[in-house]
Amino acid sequence: MKRIFLVTSLLMLASCASTYRRPESIKEKMARYKSRSVSTNKIPKYEVESFSYSRGRVPANAYKAQGLDYSNKNLYFLSLYEQYESFTELYPEYRKDIKHCPVYHQVLLDYKDTPKKWSWSKKTKSDYQNKTIVKQLPNSSSSIPIAMRDHMDRNYEELSQLCFTGASDNYYIYENLIEITKKNKLGKNAQGVNSLLKTTLFYNETLLNTIGEKSRARAKGRGLASTKKKVNYTQEALTRLKANWATKLFE
Repeated sequence: MKRIFLVTSLLMLASCASTYRRPESIKEKMARYKSRSVSTNKIPKYEVESFSYSRGRVPANAYKAQGLDYSNKNLYFLSLYEQYESFTELYPEYRKDIKHCPVYHQVLLDYKDTPKKWSWSKKTKSDYQNKTIVKQLPNSSSSIPIAMRDHMDRNYEELSQLCFTGASDNYYIYENLIEITKKNKLGKNAQGVNSLLKTTLFYNETLLNTIGEKSRARAKGRGLASTKKKVNYTQEALTRLKANWATKLFE
């Protein structure tokens, strides 16, 4: 009887040992992301059929450069992080926290110490459920909240990749477009807008403004953070693309 009990105990221990997975180290995470050959955040396909730009609608100085002394990589990361935070205001139940970010550790600390410029609230479902950009989200025909959860997860995965490798496929799309617009500005038409919609940042901003309503964020308290100037990282990222004219799409 004792022998049977001993054998059973050993089998149970062996089973536990075979299923146990120790927590993944930061070094292992970095190696895993570096080994990936595919994008972690594929942008859903969405294009506009028409777009008309009216110079009179947006004053020339409405979107001044904020003079942020950030590299394009830092600005891209902070813009994507800002957008992910905005999505979590609309769907807080799907929030995931970035716990380790070795590459952007300091800029992320600075971000968290800077007051937000905008806060977001969800529009009523009837205002956005039939919008093309929402309908073209994967799984949106089954459930818009689930489609948004999946989209947020894709953004979270890209943020994680950026945290451990410093770059992503989508970042290079953004960087390449910056270089292109230095020589040839995008046309203020549907073709120009559709080029922008191939970037994560412009697509996310369009989706955010479709399902959410933004308002000026109120300052919290009078601590050190409240003395800092509010920053809109996404606006600065679009400024570097010379594409602030395209924000008319959000109106």
